[in-house]
Amino acid sequence: MEKKGLDRCFMQYGIRQNDIRIIEQVCEDHDVDSAWLEEHVLKVYQEKKNSNVPMTDKREVESLLKQALKKI
Repeated sequence: MEKKGLDRCFMQYGIRQNDIRIIEQVCEDHDVDSAWLEEHVLKVYQEKKNSNVPMTDKREVESLLKQALKKI
């Protein structure tokens, strides 16, 4: 059962738990620490969602992750 209410990621980035699960799964698939991701990806992820860019598929999230990894 999904927990109701606001959590830290929602408060900081406006990202709901279902979206966080997608991001965490992509991180796990690519052996990336999801804590690092909060600083380098979540803000961009939310900006894209706010611009109506579909971010419900793992492919979109993988693309975002690859772009972030290029910066380090």
